[in-house]
Amino acid sequence: MNAADPGVAPAPPVPITRRCWACGHLPEPGQPAQPCERCDEGDAPAERPRGPGPVAGLGAVFAGLRFLNRNPRLWSWIFVPLILNAGIFFSAFLWSRGYIDALVPEMTTEWWAWIDWLRVGLASVVPVLMQIVAFMACLIVTLLLSGIVNAPFYDILSEKTEATRLGRPEVSRPWSKFISDQWRSVGAALILAARQIVVLGILFLLSFTAIGAPFFVLAGFFFTGYAMVDVPLARKRYTAGERIRWGRRHMAHLVGVGLPINLLPPLAPLGIVGATLAYLDTPDKG
Repeated sequence: MNAADPGVAPAPPVPITRRCWACGHLPEPGQPAQPCERCDEGDAPAERPRGPGPVAGLGAVFAGLRFLNRNPRLWSWIFVPLILNAGIFFSAFLWSRGYIDALVPEMTTEWWAWIDWLRVGLASVVPVLMQIVAFMACLIVTLLLSGIVNAPFYDILSEKTEATRLGRPEVSRPWSKFISDQWRSVGAALILAARQIVVLGILFLLSFTAIGAPFFVLAGFFFTGYAMVDVPLARKRYTAGERIRWGRRHMAHLVGVGLPINLLPPLAPLGIVGATLAYLDTPDKG
């Protein structure tokens, strides 16, 4: 007897599983996609809001700050990452001071008379340049380490931001799932850090050429912004490939998000809030 036999009841249709257009929630396999169990939204409207652009990216930190001021209970999830980020930065900076002082060449011996003016000038400029290099290196180290150390805090902060923005209760989960989710967030941060080290390392070598230098700076901004939006994307169970493709589609926005945070890494928690809000507002959930 086969499926064509009239005596056999047809199999029930398998519900189509896709991400919610509004919040990006991915239902469990076999569960209906609409209405969304996370935010209760139905099918996408005919006209969707426009996705965020570079200008909105520049304002992500300030959007996050405004949202926190309207929802002060979320501040309790900001303080710990802020303190950790500041501690990582100042520890790296203080640690680098000893090495920088050792690397600064001594220029006490006079050069030839016709070129000794250059030695005098370099003796004043080189220490300042080395301090700037140390400062920039500490920024990069802070961004790499803080993304890993604060991954569990960022994940929870993004989840609470989304629930508050949608006006929905937070998803309850047992401790076993909570712990596995935190390991997932740390794993996503480690993968992103490894990718960032490889790409920025190559671009850093190319930055010694006049053509490669701007790409190194822009890539730094992009990866910083990408690290912010990677938190809600990973939490929505986007695969690594899907997250990369999403980042490429919104490259200008992520460069805007990363610019202020790249210059002041302790503000990263505000960027997490702003990037989560931007993700919720964009129609691109594919």
